[in-house]
Amino acid sequence: MSFPCSPRLTRLGRRMCRLCDLAFWLLGPGIALYVLVLPDQLPGRGWGSAYAGPLPPLAALAVIAVLEVAFLPAFWGLRVLRGLFAGYAEGAVFTPGAAAGLRRFGLALLAAGLAGPPASVLLSAALALEQPAGARGFFLTVSTADPVLLGLGAVMLVLARAMAEAVRLAEENAAFV
Repeated sequence: MSFPCSPRLTRLGRRMCRLCDLAFWLLGPGIALYVLVLPDQLPGRGWGSAYAGPLPPLAALAVIAVLEVAFLPAFWGLRVLRGLFAGYAEGAVFTPGAAAGLRRFGLALLAAGLAGPPASVLLSAALALEQPAGARGFFLTVSTADPVLLGLGAVMLVLARAMAEAVRLAEENAAFV
């Protein structure tokens, strides 16, 4: 059930849609630019590493591919948020669709939190392409962001469940009137 909403919420929803679109379209090229311009900032490189400097082309492509795949939950989350904000702009704030969107965003956050450690192993494998045999190493990292993303995802799932129940109750009450 959508209702007319305030012009302020409509403007905010539309602005957030544009911001989500911008972030979605800049994230992929931004990852590639980061790898190509700041390779020493990648985990496992830099800090006086003997392999500081530009990445060899094969390693750069492998690192970009790993990071793009690791960011798939972020791409998905941005698309979900865009749909949620588009609904808000149209007055679909307290609806089953909005609750489902909030649930999908919570799942995207959980996926992002779970993607970090496996991505670190794949990143180390991609970075190992630049190193000679015998000097290759693999690492597994758990960032402080990983449990935060998991916690926020769990909170979003609980809020989405509560919102879905509230929408169901509101529709049930509206049927009595």
